[in-house]
Amino acid sequence: MKKNIILLILGIVIFSLLLSGCTDTQTKKKDDNDEINNDGNGEVNEEENESDDEEENDDEPAIESNLIAHWKFDEDSGAVASDFTGSYDGTVIGGTWSEGKIDNALYFDGVDDYIQLPQNAIDDIGALTQGTIAFWYKYSSLLDAQTIMPLVYIGNEDIADQDSIFIIEIGHSETEAETLTTDPNNKNLYVTWTDLTTIVDPVLCYDTNENQQEDTWIHFTLVVGPDGNTGYINGVELDNRRYNFGTSADQMFLSEIPVKELFTIGYGKTHHQISPTFVYYKGYIDDLRIYNEPLSSDEIQVLVE
Repeated sequence: MKKNIILLILGIVIFSLLLSGCTDTQTKKKDDNDEINNDGNGEVNEEENESDDEEENDDEPAIESNLIAHWKFDEDSGAVASDFTGSYDGTVIGGTWSEGKIDNALYFDGVDDYIQLPQNAIDDIGALTQGTIAFWYKYSSLLDAQTIMPLVYIGNEDIADQDSIFIIEIGHSETEAETLTTDPNNKNLYVTWTDLTTIVDPVLCYDTNENQQEDTWIHFTLVVGPDGNTGYINGVELDNRRYNFGTSADQMFLSEIPVKELFTIGYGKTHHQISPTFVYYKGYIDDLRIYNEPLSSDEIQVLVE
């Protein structure tokens, strides 16, 4: 009997010790978790967690809200260059889908390849009074055979009409003698606004003031806003750009071009004394974006990274 009582007491003691150990372990785990989630005052860091979420959201580029057209050129077949904003799909005439700077790109052969954008793109994008045009390109020169290489063009479609033109191009003819002589040594990138319906010379024109390297991916950004106009190559502002007409203070964008019948990529012309006929671009174009606001230098850097 005595032996049974002793065993019973011993069992109760052991059970109590085991129960105490489990409770302590659970308490320790809870304290460890609280230490991770709580601040020094023992209060849960809900505000800190919310702040972390806000920081993650801040990393998303705010520029996407002002993006009104975006041709990624990521297709691998077909005759449609999709606008990923959903409004301005382009018709691919010729062209070859190929590996690009970002996923795929479109290659233009310099003979008869280009993209024609729809009428609603002419109407809507052509009405912008300010904004940004940005894209990647990699070209092979045709400037020993033609005076310019057009990248983006908006303007009249008949060469018999007076020039009403916005164009981003590579190259220029030797204009001093006005002989339309090709100049294979001039590989500057030019941005030109011409309105011969009212003015004899181009309204605004600047160039990079240095040749653009062939067969190399280059990112170009044109920005026009309340502070005037500027350009960037590979995310760096063209502080040494050269103005052939106009100044950096001019705020002309696309709405000032009075006659807009054609909106093309890889096909176009400039002032008739430089390029009397329409010509083609040879090379790649990738990730063409148009914004309805002037982007900041930091925002442009996001596009290049």
